[in-house]
Amino acid sequence: MTLQSDCSIGLKLETTYGTGVTVDRFPEFTEEEITQDNEYIDSEGLRVGAIGVDLSRRTLGKVVAGGSVSLEWVTRGLGIFLQAMLGQNTSTLRSGSIYQQVATPLTTDPMPAYTIQKGIPPVGGGSTLPHTFLGCVVDSWKLSAEAGGALTADIDWVAKEMVTATAYAAPSYVASPRTFAFPHVDIKIGVNGTHTLTLPTATALGGTTATAVSNVNSIEVNGSNNVDDGGYNAGGAGKRTRRPVYGMREFGGTISAEFDTVTLRDYYLAQSDLHMVITFTSDQDTAFGAAAALQIVLPSLRLEGKVPSSNAGEVIEQEIDFTVGRTSTASTIYIVAVTADAAV
Repeated sequence: MTLQSDCSIGLKLETTYGTGVTVDRFPEFTEEEITQDNEYIDSEGLRVGAIGVDLSRRTLGKVVAGGSVSLEWVTRGLGIFLQAMLGQNTSTLRSGSIYQQVATPLTTDPMPAYTIQKGIPPVGGGSTLPHTFLGCVVDSWKLSAEAGGALTADIDWVAKEMVTATAYAAPSYVASPRTFAFPHVDIKIGVNGTHTLTLPTATALGGTTATAVSNVNSIEVNGSNNVDDGGYNAGGAGKRTRRPVYGMREFGGTISAEFDTVTLRDYYLAQSDLHMVITFTSDQDTAFGAAAALQIVLPSLRLEGKVPSSNAGEVIEQEIDFTVGRTSTASTIYIVAVTADAAV
């Protein structure tokens, strides 16, 4: 018998786009809205004496599938999401049972595609019903945390189609994952040319000579792959006939900070070329010999407006967007995980 809370999400990298594989990685998610919403063609022909649409002539126009998954980011088992978000991810043994995963934007097509299966329990406690989505690629994503809260991820997917005949894969979960949270984040913003940025390697985290900021109370980093919406070619029965490709990718984010200095304001006004190193650690997950970590390194970014305004007597805060730019010597973005996971 099942409960209404016995929902599951599983995924696995496909070998061939749109050809399902048995899912074997199961995150503990908080929300999902993955579905299939087909587009149909209704006849617009006029007929004397007829009122309304003739549904007998309705035909499938396009299969539209996909949606979002939200989850708390934890110390183990989520490297597959980094691979899906950015396109590539490597896992290297550091020492003992400590591994480091380094995800960077893939510089070639095709995009990695995944089979995602969600299990939905029916009302009344019957057997879980599987909805399996094939050819899933990440369109956009967001990692965010605020004071007193957990680090969370919101990931939007585009899929080829949903099938219902695939057998349900019972979930199994990684052992003892711990949640990354805002109380254990270190944020450093440096000026390129003034502060030295050290890029992450396969076995070492990145760093900067800039000092940590102490006035930031929320942070968000986001990315968009701008997946193309083509590929609905002849012979596809309304489905994509090919794997989606990357559009012009965009990375950015937002920080919220109390206005205790003019530093961020002046960075914006001067359009200073900055870098940012955001490091979450987990003092709870030390069982494999080191504190687990999730680090985001942005080698080049510019702040957007606006300058601070009064706040009716309340603490004045700055809500500052930023745009991440490309460089000639580094990847646009690095997301690094120190984890017990040997594989992505």
